[in-house]
Amino acid sequence: MNVVRKVALFVCLLTVAAFAGDTDANTAAVQPVQPAGQSTSAPDSGRVGIGASVGLTGIGFETAFRVSHHSNFRTGFSFLNHNKDFKYDSLNLKGQIGLKSMNLQYDLFPRAGGFHISPGVLIFMGNPVNATAGTTAGQSFSLGNNDYLSGATKPVAGNVKINFHKAAPMFTVGWGNLVSRREGKHFTVPFEVGLAMTGAPKATYSLSGNVCTESLDPSTGAPIQSCGAASANKQFQKDVLAEQAKLNNDMSAFKVYPIVKIGIGYKF
Repeated sequence: MNVVRKVALFVCLLTVAAFAGDTDANTAAVQPVQPAGQSTSAPDSGRVGIGASVGLTGIGFETAFRVSHHSNFRTGFSFLNHNKDFKYDSLNLKGQIGLKSMNLQYDLFPRAGGFHISPGVLIFMGNPVNATAGTTAGQSFSLGNNDYLSGATKPVAGNVKINFHKAAPMFTVGWGNLVSRREGKHFTVPFEVGLAMTGAPKATYSLSGNVCTESLDPSTGAPIQSCGAASANKQFQKDVLAEQAKLNNDMSAFKVYPIVKIGIGYKF
């Protein structure tokens, strides 16, 4: 949570600076004298905008609140669902991606136009990736550095969970303002790209069922099969942890989550 607090403090400082800048500008500004017969344009009264988007975090909905002439506070929720079957080593996995995230961002518009830079935080909810793991009854499979047989009556099965850190600092740049500063403009098509510094995801294995091992009878040389609960097999549990460590090592390079999204918005 230290990262979240630092991001929140940074956003608060930017808000104060934006308010201070607008206050000073309004105090120091000298209103020009309008020639007779000409009227000044009405100031933009828009304060709130809403939008829908699609991107690498899924389908999203956002609300933006005008903070100052050069800044907005924006928050939103996105979800991404996808199912995929695949095989990792000898395990058959039925993966379910259920990515749910919330973004909190402070949009800065240097020229009060469409271009913005947006620091913020991305918050993940629930378990982003779950997979049901299974093996074929009576068939051999490898785990860690050893080979096993899956129980004929109660084959080895379980689940694999992959989690991100709950909160990650993010930074995006883009074009489009849900609360446009142009009087009379209500619709906009925002687009942004960036990164969320999520850190490497972590996998957790949980396997149960009956597992069998084979050895040779020292006197006859005939194969002997020994079966029992996977939870009681110490070597099997060590191999589960080894397989978990292998997957975490394979994912260790993925320390950022890319942000790309486009949408449509409306200003009230």
